[in-house]
Amino acid sequence: MTVPESVRVLWSFARPHRRVLTLGLVLALAGSALGLASPMVTKWVLDSLADDASLTGPVVTLLVLMVVGAVVGHRQWVILGTVGERVVLDARESMVRRFFRATVPGVTARPPGELVSRAVSDTTLLHASASGAVVGLVNGVVMLVGTLAMMAVLDLVLLATTVASVIVVVVLFATLMPAIARAQEQAQEHVGRLGGRLEGTLRAVRTVKAGGAEERQADRIAQDARSAANHGLKAIRLEATVWVIAWTGIELAIILVLGIGAWRVDAGTLEVSGLIAFLLYAFGLMGPVTELSQHVSELQSGIAAARRIRAVDELTTEAESAAAAAPAPATGAAASAAAPAVV
Repeated sequence: MTVPESVRVLWSFARPHRRVLTLGLVLALAGSALGLASPMVTKWVLDSLADDASLTGPVVTLLVLMVVGAVVGHRQWVILGTVGERVVLDARESMVRRFFRATVPGVTARPPGELVSRAVSDTTLLHASASGAVVGLVNGVVMLVGTLAMMAVLDLVLLATTVASVIVVVVLFATLMPAIARAQEQAQEHVGRLGGRLEGTLRAVRTVKAGGAEERQADRIAQDARSAANHGLKAIRLEATVWVIAWTGIELAIILVLGIGAWRVDAGTLEVSGLIAFLLYAFGLMGPVTELSQHVSELQSGIAAARRIRAVDELTTEAESAAAAAPAPATGAAASAAAPAVV
């Protein structure tokens, strides 16, 4: 399955809640706008100090930004959390109903524990990926672009230094993300196998004990657990690498900005207030970069879970089976020959 197809599968769970998600996105963008305004207001404070101007305006503005930002952030958190719970609820209800409408051979062809794992474990991964991750990715990209745009207003030389560091981080992200997705999907697959084997073994526990097969069955189940853990650890190591790359890239950018910015202040081509505001934006870059890396990881987990959940739709229901088994209605001459004579 290609990446666009995988994203469409995940989006199918979030689509019924797109209006609420849009509201959450609007609030997220409003919060980002407030955050982008803060360094410029800080520059206003510093310039007012240098010019012996009144500090009332900039200080009041900072307080208003803080209060409004807190209210917007709280509302956004509640909205996205609610959407996440509803996505999980809808997925679980749909799966349970599909299980009971499916034909007996279709259900029994898979270990019951695996089906339970999909309804319980996989659906949990949809909570963040189908709601917060989607909004977070869009907001993170907008925040990143907006931060770079505000940096451009302050100083183009320092912006070029920052962009070079960001490009390195983005390239490394794009290289590592597919490997993280594969590891997470394989981990979930082995968790499903573990649940299926464990459920089947517990169901037949008397037979297992009568045959003295306790250790053998335990070893088989433990092997699935070890495989799931190994793939999970691989994903964790890759995610840790992504996080370290992100933080190191931003820290390197800040060090370069500080050094080059101090040189430009000394040369008289940049104001101290402008350098401080630029540094605030550079520190602020950690927010969108961290948000993007976190939500990309959540999205990868959610896509893997969404594929497994949608696979349940392949179960043939009794109604579909009956429709397929029903004979096609006769037409034309065949219908006339088959029709009983009326006397």
